[in-house]
Amino acid sequence: MEKENLMARHRVGNSYLSDEELSEHQSENWKVWIFIIAALFTGFVVANITDGKIDLKLMRFSIIIGSAILVGVIAAKLSEVIRWAVYLSIVLGITFFVGSLIWSSL
Repeated sequence: MEKENLMARHRVGNSYLSDEELSEHQSENWKVWIFIIAALFTGFVVANITDGKIDLKLMRFSIIIGSAILVGVIAAKLSEVIRWAVYLSIVLGITFFVGSLIWSSL
Protein backbone atom coordinates (compact mmCIF):
# COMPACT_ATOMS: atom_id res chain seq x y z
CA MET A 1 0.00 0.00 0.00
CA GLU A 2 1.40 3.40 -1.00
CA LYS A 3 1.75 6.26 1.45
CA GLU A 4 -0.58 9.17 1.00
CA ASN A 5 0.93 12.50 0.12
CA LEU A 6 0.36 14.40 3.37
CA MET A 7 1.38 17.83 2.14
CA ALA A 8 -0.10 20.85 3.87
CA ARG A 9 -2.49 22.88 1.76
CA HIS A 10 -3.19 26.53 2.42
CA ARG A 11 -6.27 28.32 1.19
CA VAL A 12 -5.60 31.65 -0.52
CA GLY A 13 -8.65 33.20 -2.12
CA ASN A 14 -10.39 30.48 -4.11
CA SER A 15 -7.36 28.23 -4.51
CA TYR A 16 -5.32 25.87 -2.37
CA LEU A 17 -1.55 26.24 -2.34
CA SER A 18 1.23 23.93 -1.23
CA ASP A 19 3.89 25.17 1.19
CA GLU A 20 6.20 26.09 -1.68
CA GLU A 21 3.46 27.88 -3.61
CA LEU A 22 2.41 29.78 -0.47
CA SER A 23 5.98 30.89 0.15
CA GLU A 24 6.24 32.09 -3.46
CA HIS A 25 2.88 33.89 -3.16
CA GLN A 26 3.99 35.68 0.02
CA SER A 27 7.31 36.62 -1.57
CA GLU A 28 5.52 38.12 -4.57
CA ASN A 29 3.23 40.12 -2.26
CA TRP A 30 6.27 41.51 -0.42
CA LYS A 31 7.89 42.46 -3.74
CA VAL A 32 4.79 44.33 -4.89
CA TRP A 33 4.38 46.29 -1.66
CA ILE A 34 8.09 47.06 -1.36
CA PHE A 35 8.07 48.33 -4.96
CA ILE A 36 5.05 50.55 -4.28
CA ILE A 37 6.42 51.98 -1.03
CA ALA A 38 9.92 52.58 -2.45
CA ALA A 39 8.57 54.15 -5.65
CA LEU A 40 6.19 56.48 -3.79
CA PHE A 41 8.84 57.53 -1.29
CA THR A 42 11.43 58.13 -4.02
CA GLY A 43 8.96 60.04 -6.18
CA PHE A 44 8.05 62.29 -3.26
CA VAL A 45 11.69 62.96 -2.35
CA VAL A 46 12.79 63.62 -5.94
CA ALA A 47 9.76 65.86 -6.54
CA ASN A 48 10.72 67.95 -3.50
CA ILE A 49 14.38 68.10 -4.55
CA THR A 50 13.63 69.16 -8.13
CA ASP A 51 10.94 71.67 -7.15
CA GLY A 52 11.93 75.02 -8.65
CA LYS A 53 15.24 73.69 -10.02
CA ILE A 54 14.01 72.21 -13.30
CA ASP A 55 11.75 74.44 -15.38
CA LEU A 56 10.87 72.02 -18.19
CA LYS A 57 7.80 70.13 -17.00
CA LEU A 58 8.39 67.04 -19.17
CA MET A 59 11.99 66.70 -17.99
CA ARG A 60 11.01 67.03 -14.32
CA PHE A 61 8.19 64.50 -14.77
CA SER A 62 10.55 62.05 -16.51
CA ILE A 63 13.18 62.37 -13.78
CA ILE A 64 10.63 61.82 -11.02
CA ILE A 65 8.95 58.82 -12.67
CA GLY A 66 12.21 57.28 -13.89
CA SER A 67 13.91 57.48 -10.52
CA ALA A 68 10.83 56.18 -8.71
CA ILE A 69 10.59 53.14 -10.99
CA LEU A 70 14.34 52.48 -10.82
CA VAL A 71 14.46 52.58 -7.02
CA GLY A 72 11.24 50.53 -6.81
CA VAL A 73 12.71 47.79 -9.01
CA ILE A 74 15.97 47.71 -7.04
CA ALA A 75 14.04 47.52 -3.75
CA ALA A 76 11.86 44.71 -5.13
CA LYS A 77 14.99 42.78 -6.12
CA LEU A 78 16.23 43.18 -2.53
CA SER A 79 12.87 42.16 -1.07
CA GLU A 80 14.19 39.10 0.76
CA VAL A 81 16.83 41.21 2.53
CA ILE A 82 14.26 43.90 3.34
CA ARG A 83 11.81 41.27 4.60
CA TRP A 84 14.49 39.77 6.85
CA ALA A 85 15.41 43.25 8.15
CA VAL A 86 11.76 44.05 8.93
CA TYR A 87 11.32 40.81 10.86
CA LEU A 88 14.59 41.37 12.72
CA SER A 89 13.63 44.92 13.66
CA ILE A 90 10.27 43.69 15.00
CA VAL A 91 11.97 41.02 17.13
CA LEU A 92 14.58 43.49 18.39
CA GLY A 93 11.89 46.07 19.16
CA ILE A 94 9.88 43.56 21.19
CA THR A 95 13.05 42.43 22.96
CA PHE A 96 13.98 46.02 23.78
CA PHE A 97 10.46 46.75 25.04
CA VAL A 98 10.40 43.68 27.31
CA GLY A 99 13.94 44.40 28.47
CA SER A 100 13.06 47.99 29.33
CA LEU A 101 10.00 46.81 31.30
CA ILE A 102 12.17 44.39 33.26
CA TRP A 103 14.88 47.02 33.75
CA SER A 104 12.42 49.61 35.07
CA SER A 105 10.88 47.13 37.51
CA LEU A 106 14.25 46.30 39.14
